Amino acid sequence: MPRHRRQVPRHADDFPEAQSREPGDDMADDDLRPSKSALKRQAHELQRLGDALLALRPEQLASIPVDEKLRDAIELGRRIRSREALRRQRQLIGRLMRDADADAIRDALEATSAGHRAEVALARAAEEWRERLLADDTALAAFRRRFGGDADDATLSRLVGQARAERAGNRGGGAFRSLYRSLLAAMRGHQAGAGAHAPDHTPTDSPERS
Repeated sequence: MPRHRRQVPRHADDFPEAQSREPGDDMADDDLRPSKSALKRQAHELQRLGDALLALRPEQLASIPVDEKLRDAIELGRRIRSREALRRQRQLIGRLMRDADADAIRDALEATSAGHRAEVALARAAEEWRERLLADDTALAAFRRRFGGDADDATLSRLVGQARAERAGNRGGGAFRSLYRSLLAAMRGHQAGAGAHAPDHTPTDSPERS
């Protein structure tokens, strides 16, 4: 009959590595590693930022801190019309975003968005002022007081008269659009000089595309 060897208990001193690790060390190491769900959220956030960059106009993208490789990928993506090819390009942009400064890009996108909102508000205000000028003979003096030397009375007065004639004749014309552009230019000039951030009398209509 085979003899059973006696199991001799081993002391912890026989295992130096056991002494160097405290209880719970494995759990602490696991806590330091990002979870799969956290990595997935991070990937989705980078993809979202990449899509936001893809939606920018060229002049907007120029102000975003991205490297040349990512910029080239974005510019190529804007030219792609195939849905499947665009999907692959979006994935490539998302991967390139891993090496980008996501915080700096996010801050730049927020600044770009704020600038766009300010421009939309200014355009809407110009539309409202145009309607006021066409409806009220005293509105030109009010506009002049509000925007000072940035408003050309003679030009605006002439355009108001021509735009009223166009509207009375139920016909579109250049004066109506030119009046809007002149008002917008005067308001932009005043805003740049005064450092204003929000124009007065912001309407609810969308800005004119002219």
